Amino acid sequence: MIAPATADITGPYLVSGTNPSGTNYRGTVVVTHLNRNKYRLNWTISTGQTLSGEGTRSGDVLTIHWGQQYP
Repeated sequence: MIAPATADITGPYLVSGTNPSGTNYRGTVVVTHLNRNKYRLNWTISTGQTLSGEGTRSGDVLTIHWGQQYP
């Protein structure tokens, strides 16, 4: 689902994806609006690992800076 640039995207989401190793993951992410176009994401995946990062929204693209070389 792509949210319009004016849509409120804050809240919890169920997530699933593929790790760089090719294994799958599931979990949750909570999106928090900080100010203007800045957001914070807090991920918890099924292994219990938690990740967080902040980023900016431009149109319908949210780019998060995780502080690591690879996402």
